[in-house]
Amino acid sequence: MKTLTLRRLPLGFVTAASLGMVVLLSLGTWQILRRVEKEALLAHIRAGMAAPPVALSVALDRWHAGKDVSYLRVHLTGRYRPGPQLRLFRPLNGMAGWHLAAVFESDDAGDVLVDRGFVPDELKDSAVTALPAGRVKLTGVLRLHRRARGPFTPDNKPVSNEWFWWDVRAMTVAAGLAPGDMPKLVVHLQPAPGDPRWPRATGVDLSGIPNHHLQYAATWFGLALTLAIMAFSFVRKSLGRSDGDDNHGDQ
Repeated sequence: MKTLTLRRLPLGFVTAASLGMVVLLSLGTWQILRRVEKEALLAHIRAGMAAPPVALSVALDRWHAGKDVSYLRVHLTGRYRPGPQLRLFRPLNGMAGWHLAAVFESDDAGDVLVDRGFVPDELKDSAVTALPAGRVKLTGVLRLHRRARGPFTPDNKPVSNEWFWWDVRAMTVAAGLAPGDMPKLVVHLQPAPGDPRWPRATGVDLSGIPNHHLQYAATWFGLALTLAIMAFSFVRKSLGRSDGDDNHGDQ
């Protein structure tokens, strides 16, 4: 009988399967939305890095006005402040080493922290990494490291000059300045093709901003489809067994 068959429908399983599908579809949709956001971010980065560089003072004016200047190319003229360079641990192509950062006294925008680039560990104290003397002209990319520290990133060690994430405020103090004397922006020097000198500027590597959200979305949607097929098959078999039992009982 149909009424008896409906009573034997595995409602608990159907409910659990339905909730599972809602969760999986929601995760897939969220990944699609994240992909749209990530593509907009990458487009913003590429546009900023492809545009002609602006003066650092112009970029800072925009920043103080509330505009986003991350990944904007800038040029600046001035001299490096004498003193020890800050070492930020950052491997490059499987090679252990450090990025050397130093305070740069720009002519028109005050002090700013400059990431000069990468040096292998064995060269971190070498004379080849010494700061250039006199006035120099630089071109780099601005970055605001809002989320510089990951969940497994070690604590910075200012006393031993070992840094593992960009904490510009603490780096300002370690460089002998007062907190707030420098903006929380870092100028990452752009690489000069064929330049063999150390430190070696790395610029901004977009490989550090992965965009795999489409694959993740396909995985979640695929799991939702698989769950739907399994649930349909299970319910169909359950109803088939119920109908068989009802027919047998009517004989």
